[in-house]
Amino acid sequence: MFLQILPADQETLAESIFENQLVFVILGLTIGVIAIIKIAKFLSKIKINNNSKKPSYTIQ
Repeated sequence: MFLQILPADQETLAESIFENQLVFVILGLTIGVIAIIKIAKFLSKIKINNNSKKPSYTIQ
């Protein structure tokens, strides 16, 4: 149609699905980044004791 004012229903549905998928992707990336930061902080607290024959690991 040359003078169509309202978009077709399928286009609106496709845009809605795309927006929902975009929200889930951003939410997943956010959760992933937070998890990586927490794991990195935990791993940075681990110290290796080389004083004995068997090295031991402590969390400080």
